[in-house]
Amino acid sequence: MGLLLVLLALVSTGGAGLELDLARLRSATPWRAALGRALVGNLVVVPSGTFVLLRMLDVPADVGLALWLVALAPGGASAPLLARLAGGEPTRVGVLYVALCASALLVLPVMLPVVTDTHIPAAHLLAVTVGLQLLPLVLGIALRRQNQARALRQAAALRRFGSLLLVLVVLLLLVTRGAFLTTLSAATLLALLAMVLLSLSAGALLAPAPRLPDALLACVRNLTLALLVAESAQPGGTPTLIIAAYGLVMYVGAAASARWFAARPPLAEQVP
Repeated sequence: MGLLLVLLALVSTGGAGLELDLARLRSATPWRAALGRALVGNLVVVPSGTFVLLRMLDVPADVGLALWLVALAPGGASAPLLARLAGGEPTRVGVLYVALCASALLVLPVMLPVVTDTHIPAAHLLAVTVGLQLLPLVLGIALRRQNQARALRQAAALRRFGSLLLVLVVLLLLVTRGAFLTTLSAATLLALLAMVLLSLSAGALLAPAPRLPDALLACVRNLTLALLVAESAQPGGTPTLIIAAYGLVMYVGAAASARWFAARPPLAEQVP
């Protein structure tokens, strides 16, 4: 599972770099209208909604810690892959993804002490973010500058490979974490589902059209960072298990949303 997740991260972020057009980044604005809204949705709406959610649901403290870690860690490595599969414009997807990765490095150290006494290994957070997320993206950009046509072909191949990896990850999560979900209380299960819906809604409602790619960028949280912090706080403890279980709910919710909404025509086309 660990190897699959690392490979999925490299494929997703490397593919995002292969498609990121620096000339378009400098001269056009397909991403600028979405950037501020995406940051507000991920850094303000999701944490605020998590606060309300935890006040409404009676969940154990360990579950609350896990949900806070999820809420404060935007920019999951597989988010660019899902956003592109949903038809997101490559430059906009790449820019929003980098912004969310960078913001996680700021938000986690600043906000986590407010909600818990967990200490964060800052050097480890930086190493994971750079090594698994930003460095492959930069490498993809470098390869694109050498040969754009070849880079686009490679990006398309990586999307196909990434789709297969994503299916394998979901299946393995079902095998390894599906039974664990049945042991959780109704309140905890409701909290996991509500977090997925909250992040999807925060990404979609604040995004300019098309909304689905931004919703998926918000939905796929940086569970690698969340797990790293959880393990440093309670090695092998309940928060780690809850975050792993959340990964299953998150991926199923993201895949279901991508399939459902991508298959529906725009609202304007639905009006007779």
